[in-house]
Amino acid sequence: MTMTAVFLYFSLTAIGLGLVTLAAMYQRAGSLRATAFRMSFSAENGAKQAYAVLAATVSGRNSPTEISPERFSELREATAAGKNDAAEEALGLDFPLEISEAAGKQAWTASLGLASGRWEDRDGFFLAEFRSEAKSEGRVAGAARRKTARLEANLGILAGRIPLAAVPLLVAGPDGPESLGGLVARGKVELRPAGSRRRIPGPMATASPLIPADATSALAETLKVKIFSPGKLTKAQLRQALGLEMVNEPVPDGVYLVANDAGLGGVFVQGDVEELLLAAKTGWQYAQFKLEEGTWHLKFNPSLGKAVFIEPGGERAFDRTPLPIIMVNGKILSLGGGTVEADGTVALSTDPSVPSLVDGVSLSLVCADEVTITSHLIQEGVRWMDGLPYLKDSRSQLVLYASGRDFIDGTERSGKIKVGSKAPRDLQIQAAVAARGGFAVEKGAGDVVIAGSLQAGALEPGASKIRITPDERLLSGGAAAAASPRSTIPLLWIASLEPLQWFE
Repeated sequence: MTMTAVFLYFSLTAIGLGLVTLAAMYQRAGSLRATAFRMSFSAENGAKQAYAVLAATVSGRNSPTEISPERFSELREATAAGKNDAAEEALGLDFPLEISEAAGKQAWTASLGLASGRWEDRDGFFLAEFRSEAKSEGRVAGAARRKTARLEANLGILAGRIPLAAVPLLVAGPDGPESLGGLVARGKVELRPAGSRRRIPGPMATASPLIPADATSALAETLKVKIFSPGKLTKAQLRQALGLEMVNEPVPDGVYLVANDAGLGGVFVQGDVEELLLAAKTGWQYAQFKLEEGTWHLKFNPSLGKAVFIEPGGERAFDRTPLPIIMVNGKILSLGGGTVEADGTVALSTDPSVPSLVDGVSLSLVCADEVTITSHLIQEGVRWMDGLPYLKDSRSQLVLYASGRDFIDGTERSGKIKVGSKAPRDLQIQAAVAARGGFAVEKGAGDVVIAGSLQAGALEPGASKIRITPDERLLSGGAAAAASPRSTIPLLWIASLEPLQWFE
């Protein structure tokens, strides 16, 4: 009996000591796990805090950085040599940045660095990408070990006379900063986020007239002639480009498709257009022009390489497609999307699901005077998410540009783009819109949703709201349409900031 008791005593003691040891080991392991978690949390805090400095700097920008031609040349050379000068000047930061902070027993040290990456030298401006790296080390008081974390991001910079379509919202006029600030504060104008992660500068305003009045480059391309300034385009040159009789008389009002031995140019319109309708059907792009003098029809199919131009006096067919530029030397009293009828004519449509631009077509519409939008302008194949159009996957582009100057004699015109009073409610405009004279919403019109960008000399939303969803293709450095207006002076512009990878 005694031996049994002794055996039980020692057995129970061994079990008890084992349990105590196991509990101590478990507690120790739990403590190590908790310490490791706190260190990881500290490291994560540091990396995110460093990135937040960069993101806040980008989002906080509310005016473009104007630079001299000489400074542009210096930045171009520095960027080509792999230096960070352009990014540092655009952000107003010097790299690397160092951040140290503590909270209780946790502490972290972070650094934010920048390295040059892809760059493209384009006509009069350049695109540069920089790789930002936020590195952090987290620690806990009393622990020898440390944890690290790293966040990589991509920063895009544009410099020079940049395509204005890359700026999602810009008011460039004498009252720009004051008027835009008030409109944003009252919720009359809203710039929506560019995707779930991408950061872009906020609504931009400047008193400088950044939107050009000179559309000479687009006119020269349309007419397939060399023009050094609008005043030097003679009546004879214009008539010759349009295929008219060589007499010293003004060009008659009408619609002209430029065609010569070198191929097809764009479309030139002289005079006011009562109605211009765009439509898409089975790969064919339609444009119908109604003037006091009659109605003209143009349709072309990029895939088939064919075009048909119907004038009041007859029809011409071509085994090629025209340049996708329409120049209107006058007003457009009604612009909208439409549907193609059985007889080939286009009828105005107020249905927001009806496309007006064929997938794969990049069309530029340049007006010397004033444009009134009366219906939706929709790109074919645009993806919708949460009730919002996203152009990221689109292969089309539409540019609407009111220059405010007569193409021929250079006299000042309105240069406004307006939403007509009878336009559909919640008007959808999927385009890059630039109006030197200002963008206005007439009394009686509803809210306006622009998927693309808006640059204007002034904003007059009236009782409506204007909401802009950026075109992410342009924020990523995608090429703007050929006739997209460029800034009148060199700018240094933060295109976007996007986080790429997280490492622990």
